[in-house]
Amino acid sequence: MGSNTKGRAELNVDGELVTLTSMDKIIWPKKGITKYDYLKFLTVVAPHMLPFLKDRLLTVIRFPNGVDKESFYQKKTALTMRLIT
Repeated sequence: MGSNTKGRAELNVDGELVTLTSMDKIIWPKKGITKYDYLKFLTVVAPHMLPFLKDRLLTVIRFPNGVDKESFYQKKTALTMRLIT
């Protein structure tokens, strides 16, 4: 999944370079899973999952400080719409 140095990573998405930050942030504290671990997993499952999301509305529930903290809904971001179309 691109390069990962000092909590930052770069990912090539259809020719567009996306900079990811806070890659060392722990988002599942009980399991010790970091943002980097989760995104790496998504790059593996995405080719199998994305075809089922095509032409469907998307709502993202975000947990910026980990799954055990406050969350909020984010609807249709530009990047997620490009990924599923």
